[in-house]
Parts: sequence; C-alpha cells; structure tokens
Amino acid sequence: MELNAKPLRAGGYLLTMLALVACSPRVPSKLDEPMIQSLTSAGARAAAQRDADALCSQLTDDAKIRLVEVRFTGSDIKRFDKAQWCEYLKLGYAAMPANVEVSTSVNLRSITIAADGKSAGVEADVIEEMNLGGRGLRMTSQQSATVVLVAGQAKYSEVSARMTGGQ
Repeated sequence: MELNAKPLRAGGYLLTMLALVACSPRVPSKLDEPMIQSLTSAGARAAAQRDADALCSQLTDDAKIRLVEVRFTGSDIKRFDKAQWCEYLKLGYAAMPANVEVSTSVNLRSITIAADGKSAGVEADVIEEMNLGGRGLRMTSQQSATVVLVAGQAKYSEVSARMTGGQ
C-alpha cells in the first residue's frame, strides 16, 4: 500500500496548529469566585466522604496548615505541612467507625481576589457534624485561607482554622 501525502505548506501547518489551539480547553490564568466556590464545595464533599486523598489534592505542595483547637482547659495549636496534614487526615478517618455519618457545610463569608488574579483570601465558617447511633458531635470552625492558581487550578496554599467542639 502506498500513501501519497503531500507535505503541509507553512501556511497550512500554521492554520492547523491555530485550529488545534482554539479547540483545546483553556487553562484559566486568573482566579474567580466560581473557581473558589467550586474548590470549597469539593472540599466539603470530600470531608463528608472522608476522602483524605481528595482533600490533599486541593493543597499546594508547600501548603501550611494551622489548627487551633479551643477547649475548656485552653487552646492547642498544631501546625502541619502538606504531608503531615494528609497523614493526620488519613489516621483520623481510619479511626472512625465505618457507620459514622458525617456532614460538612461551609458558609463563605468573604472572597478577596488579588488584583493580578493569582491569589485570593477566603474567610469561611465550617460546621462538621458526626452521628453514630443517635449520638452526635458538632464541631464549628472559623477558617481563613489563601487560595492560589497552580496550572490553572485553584489550590489552598495556607489554611488557618479555629475549631470549637460540642455535643
């Protein structure tokens, strides 16, 4: 079998490449509120499903997490890098009985996008509820986060949460 192919002329090649680029999905170059809302919603779903891998994928490689747990006896401050946080989540989820029902709700108080669109400050209230056989635990937290754009995706680079628990 013989193929007779003519080489593309420079103009034909250029038009073909432009058509391919035009059909390719665009990678966002700036953050916007819908991207941040989507990141937050996906995180709430992942937390409710106890999916540590999905939560960890929302973090930059150099992310910093600060967790302040407020108790009657005082506060406990914990700091994590991404690897430490992911391990902390996995251990915590593994320790939960399989029949625990978990729900997470997020109320975004504010989103402030930087002028260059590369980062944003986010303030939110988060309620996490766990229920096991009629017994429940409710934890609330006030969270502040920095969201950055990495290869067209919104990711958390810093998270600070002040958590209080109750029944």
